[in-house]
Amino acid sequence: MRPTARCYAEGWRKLLPRAIADPLNPHSWRGGRGHGVSALEMPQAPAQPGWDPLNEAHPAARCLEWRSARLGNHRRVWIYTTGEAVDPQTRPLAILLDGQFWAESMPVWSPLAALTREGRLPPAVYLLIDAIDNQRRGVELPCHRDFWLAVQEELLPLVHGYAPFSDRPDRTVVAGQSFGGLAADVRRSQLAAALWLRAQPVRLLLVAAP
Repeated sequence: MRPTARCYAEGWRKLLPRAIADPLNPHSWRGGRGHGVSALEMPQAPAQPGWDPLNEAHPAARCLEWRSARLGNHRRVWIYTTGEAVDPQTRPLAILLDGQFWAESMPVWSPLAALTREGRLPPAVYLLIDAIDNQRRGVELPCHRDFWLAVQEELLPLVHGYAPFSDRPDRTVVAGQSFGGLAADVRRSQLAAALWLRAQPVRLLLVAAP
């Protein structure tokens, strides 16, 4: 009998708690759900602009504590700016969900600085939002109305005070993976999300129309 998509998904979920990083691989870190993962790059792997080498000089990110009255919780958020813009009010805003992963497990600061310096990305403001924990992540990221109202009404004005950015929708991106990718798909139409479809995981890339 051929396994169904549900069987594949359940199988992976049962294996994840037992996952460990390769003890002989120096390029290892904690995954988004806290399990160990290791990098494997074959000789003919495609180029990964910005990630190799990871020695680009970059300004430090600012870490703040966001206390949300609407959500009744508090969490860390990171604010990172790249490049130089004539008018900071025109800078695009990129919101990265599961921010603790991109800030600590797989820091994105150096790649963003390198890609901006090379002209592949415009000068921008990046906002990384901590998920707090897996339980809270499972509540807030799957299209939770109050979470996004709190982001819009509480967090964005706070961030704007530290790093001004454009409030135009066409200069705002929300990006995430898994739950975060689904939430980004609903709230913004530009993301890269890993989704389960049939018997195989499929990666979708949706790009906002001009």
